[in-house]
Amino acid sequence: VYSSLNQLTCIWTSKSAGSDFEVDHLIPFSIWKNNDLWNLLPASRTANNQKRDKIPSIQRLEKSKTLIFEYWELLKTQYPKRFEQEFRIALLGEQIVKDWKEAGFEKIKESCQYLVNIRGFELWK
Repeated sequence: VYSSLNQLTCIWTSKSAGSDFEVDHLIPFSIWKNNDLWNLLPASRTANNQKRDKIPSIQRLEKSKTLIFEYWELLKTQYPKRFEQEFRIALLGEQIVKDWKEAGFEKIKESCQYLVNIRGFELWK
């Protein structure tokens, strides 16, 4: 995904974020007070400002799925205990799953749909 801070790839545009990157909360902090590693992903300043406090659409999540999985793998390698604990508590619960990334991603999609359809937060397409 990257070898230095100048080679980060924006989670939302799949383009190099360069040195102009920011850390985006996949599910906005203003809505879900969560700084878990799985929820913190690199984004270009432009994409992050466009997204702000909006909830990513299912289509946007699916488009970014490969990069999300790559960053999750990297974070899990760098911070295994913390990442696994946060991921399990927030996304998997006690369920035993074959593919942790797919199961977590499905939970995020469900949460995003709930936040938009039930809670009325703004969708980011």
